[in-house]
Amino acid sequence: MSIEEQREAIFAKVGEKFGFVPNVIKEMATSPVVVDAYLKGVEALSGGAFTAQEVQVINLAAATAEECNYCKAGHTAMAKMAGVEASELELIKAGKDPVDERLKALACATRVIHDKRGKLSADDLKCAESKGLTKGDLYEIVAISATKMITTYINHIAGTEIDKEFTDGVGCAEVGAAVSTGSGCCG
Repeated sequence: MSIEEQREAIFAKVGEKFGFVPNVIKEMATSPVVVDAYLKGVEALSGGAFTAQEVQVINLAAATAEECNYCKAGHTAMAKMAGVEASELELIKAGKDPVDERLKALACATRVIHDKRGKLSADDLKCAESKGLTKGDLYEIVAISATKMITTYINHIAGTEIDKEFTDGVGCAEVGAAVSTGSGCCG
C-alpha cells in the first residue's frame, strides 16, 4: 500500500469516528506509521482506569503545561462533549485546580509529573495517594501524556491551524489563555 493509500485509509477511519479529520491528523499522516502509533496508543488507553471526562482533563492539563493551543482547543471541545463543566475547563487552562476533587487530583498530578519530568519525590507520591491516586493511575497519566506529547510536538513543528470544529463556541482568547503556575497540589 502506498503512503497516499495509507493516508486515505487513516482519514476514512478518523473521519468516520469523529465526523471530520482534525488538522493534526492530516499533518501527522505525513508519516502514516506515526499516526498509526498515536491512534493505537489513544485507543489502548481508552480502556484504562479513567473515564472519558478524566482522560480529557488529563489531556487538557498536559496541553496547557506544554502550551499547545491546538491541543487546548481540541481537548476543551472534547471535554465539553464528555460533560466536563466549562468553569472547570477554564481553571485547568489557567493552570489552576478545578473545584471537583477528583478532577483536581488528576489535573494536579498531570502538572506535577510534567513539571518534574516524572522525578516525583516521596512527598509527591504521598500527596497523590492522599488524593486517591495509585501508582498505576500515575503511570496511566504518564502514558496519556505521552500520546499528548506526539500531537503537541507535531503541532509546534507544523504550526497546525486549529480546526473550526474545535473553536466553535471556544473563542481565541479562551484557547490561548496564559498558564499561571500555582502552588503545589498538597501545599
